[in-house]
Amino acid sequence: GSSPAADDVRDGAILALTALLQSRLEIFPTLQSQSTCPVKEAIGVVHQSMELRMKQAMLGLTYRCESDDSSNNYNSLNAGDGYETISPGLNVEGLSQLPRMKRSLCFKLLEGALDGVKADKLQLDELIQQQSSTTKEEIGCVFPNTLLKEMSKFASLTSSCLHGETDPRCLLQLLRLLNKMQQILPPLFFSTPAIDPRIQFPTVEVFDAVAPYYPVHFTPPKNDPHGITREMLQDALIAVLCERGAMYSDNSIEDENSNGSENENATTAELSARMFLERLDPPKFTNDYDPPSSPESEEEDKVDALRDLSILLLPSSSSSNTGAHITVA
Repeated sequence: GSSPAADDVRDGAILALTALLQSRLEIFPTLQSQSTCPVKEAIGVVHQSMELRMKQAMLGLTYRCESDDSSNNYNSLNAGDGYETISPGLNVEGLSQLPRMKRSLCFKLLEGALDGVKADKLQLDELIQQQSSTTKEEIGCVFPNTLLKEMSKFASLTSSCLHGETDPRCLLQLLRLLNKMQQILPPLFFSTPAIDPRIQFPTVEVFDAVAPYYPVHFTPPKNDPHGITREMLQDALIAVLCERGAMYSDNSIEDENSNGSENENATTAELSARMFLERLDPPKFTNDYDPPSSPESEEEDKVDALRDLSILLLPSSSSSNTGAHITVA
């Protein structure tokens, strides 16, 4: 198994990589470059930077999760924490075996990559402004397929981190991370016209990772020192389900071999609306139906569902009152 010293080195490497991925890209071809088309070349470098940030974050997370016997060596350090439980089944092998604080470092690594991609986008906008109007239309919204693939993989891996997570601190961190991802990646991904139909943004995967937590059922332990409330988790969850920037769908043209699944090309808004409506009028003849314990609780449940539906459909008037929208810092 890995020793405490070796595990500390891994944590240090994750922190260093996070700082690197957050850093601003400073060195790339400029107008003083000897290149025949320096701005286009610089745009290519920024595209490569975006791709590498996401790729290195995913590799860092994968390598960190390969630590052997992490839970056996360190779970005792978190004894009495009050929250230290996690279900098996995470798609990132080994993540479920890491203690909460080490999982949290992994999630900060993913967030660091997103912060770096956001900074790259700002630089990209500055470079595009240097082009003529005709050239802007040609290169402004075209991302290479390799970058689009990394966006899709990154979104898929990030959402998979939510599977089985039960620690409320990690849940809150992950939900906020997913909301930040929604605000950064989909607008870039879907701004590219005529994307290869084989490259799809994992809309349904992201929704399926979040949906099991709706509605939030959480009561903080007595004398809880962490300050996580049901309202905080609910607001973070609704922010993901009702994110206006995520009103996207898989942009692939319907394949001839499509299996006809009704969710295959559904938007996030459609998927969320269906779930809210099912809470208002639940199907009573399925195994998933769990009737409320009393008429009063059933009424409260329907009022909550109606409120969530109004946040989705009337965001300008609802989100300001509920705090459901989390703005990227």
